[in-house]
Amino acid sequence: MNEQKKTVGEVIRNLRLEKGLTQKELAEGCCSKQHVYRLEASKRLPSAYIVKLFSNKLGYSLINDVYSNDCDWNVHASYYNVHKVGRKF
Repeated sequence: MNEQKKTVGEVIRNLRLEKGLTQKELAEGCCSKQHVYRLEASKRLPSAYIVKLFSNKLGYSLINDVYSNDCDWNVHASYYNVHKVGRKF
């Protein structure tokens, strides 16, 4: 049986829901609600700083899950392609 890896966003979303928090409550004091939405939708990847803040709020160390091989670090290709074009190197 081939088990699909969870995205980083799915891990964050599942933990937030288990804790009974809204996106707004998780975002409070560290980022915007829209940023939480984008993270959970895999449109953005969390910084180490956000992972640490979310870990504290969720009472769970995301570091081991998020930075292990058990998570899929891919973001939606449409986001990457749109934003890659506008970057100056």
